[in-house]
Amino acid sequence: MLEIIIPILIMFSSGYILSVFKKEEIKILADLIIYVTAPALFITSITLSKFEAGEIAIIFFTAATVIISGIALVYLIRKKKKLPLGMYYPIAFMNTGFLGVPIVLISYGIKGLAYAVIYDATLALFAFSLGIYIISERRDKWEVFKIPFIYTAALGILLNIYNIEIPFPVFKGLSMLGSATIPLALIMLGYRIGNIRISSLKLPLFGAILRGGIGFVVAFVIIRIFNISGILANVLIIMSILPSAITSIVFCEKYGCREDCDLVASTIAISMLASLFYLPIAMYLLK
Repeated sequence: MLEIIIPILIMFSSGYILSVFKKEEIKILADLIIYVTAPALFITSITLSKFEAGEIAIIFFTAATVIISGIALVYLIRKKKKLPLGMYYPIAFMNTGFLGVPIVLISYGIKGLAYAVIYDATLALFAFSLGIYIISERRDKWEVFKIPFIYTAALGILLNIYNIEIPFPVFKGLSMLGSATIPLALIMLGYRIGNIRISSLKLPLFGAILRGGIGFVVAFVIIRIFNISGILANVLIIMSILPSAITSIVFCEKYGCREDCDLVASTIAISMLASLFYLPIAMYLLK
């Protein structure tokens, strides 16, 4: 677990230290991630993995149900109480890429990694489509189709299905670009945390609890209904209970709810801290 946590802390701390010494506009980082590095990361990840149709279906269904359940719950809460629009992302979307994939790889090897990649791909598809549509309050219904990720995702899936290899020099370039996604997002998070003044822990804590709670309930019910067991069941549980996606802050900066960014950053931070305690327990119980 330390080999995952320490790199996260180093990158997060870099952003935090930057915020202490320099006050800059960081929206350019959000654009860089959304338009360049995230699409590159997805296409290289998806082309490296091989899957069976039945497994793809159940993983996609689980991830989609967790995400939609989170969105639906936030929608219902917003109907009754004043919950900021920016809270959709940290509650509905989890940190599958940088945290989930390495944890699963360490715990369950290459087989588990293949499952984790499909889960992560599903989350990314929803984040770059439905997520943007909701968080931008549908100001531009065509915004989703302006995002390169949608097209690179379709291309990556087709390449995987037809076993078409990307030429090595191209793949290497895309891989180098993609590897910058998580460091940039963590630097953004650290920078944002360094600039916030938390007036209350109530909403961030509430959001962090909902994030893990929704994931666990949905994954557990699906596993029971479909009688799933073994590595696949364990991966579904772990991926579903992960803390809030660090890219939540990226989308908050980019898509019209910047007034909520402090709250979103606080929710991500609290969710990440909580996961340091509950994830090792979950991994131990799933052995």
